[in-house]
Amino acid sequence: MERIAVYAGSFDPPTNGHLWMIQQGAALFDELVVALAVNPDKPGFFSREERLAVLREMVGDIPGNVRVEAVNHGFLVDFARELGANYLL
Repeated sequence: MERIAVYAGSFDPPTNGHLWMIQQGAALFDELVVALAVNPDKPGFFSREERLAVLREMVGDIPGNVRVEAVNHGFLVDFARELGANYLL
């Protein structure tokens, strides 16, 4: 069984701590999906598109098992289920 994990957050802004978590997750799981979510109770500094671009650039040097996706609706657990993920990081 493939080990797929989701690492979710608002990543506003993406930090070196986030990158460290992504690197650790990439080593632990067969696939890691970095899920950019929106927290309506938290005023954003960067736009969603800017955060997606920065996250994708940050993970560009990590071998091919990491990808960045936007959570567009619903609950995180539903998003993870749609991806076939069985872990949350």
